Amino acid sequence: MATGSLGSALGLRAGDLKATIAGEDLTLGGDIILSVHGVRIGEPDFYEKIRSKRKALGADDPFEVTVLRGGNVIKLSKPVSVLTAKK
Repeated sequence: MATGSLGSALGLRAGDLKATIAGEDLTLGGDIILSVHGVRIGEPDFYEKIRSKRKALGADDPFEVTVLRGGNVIKLSKPVSVLTAKK
């Protein structure tokens, strides 16, 4: 996870297990994003739905992401103002 990124500020965890599968170098592990504001990743028009919900949020509203981490589904949430603050 890039230092200072929105993902880092939200608490997303990157993978750290290096593997090569079918000749491709991969990094495994880390969070798998399942949904953003209740919009499931992969559902029809998910990107547009997430953008629409994000635009409706105020600075003090929570930005919510649901992830699969270590076999458990967890919700990550931070106020929009924290995620968009200039560093």
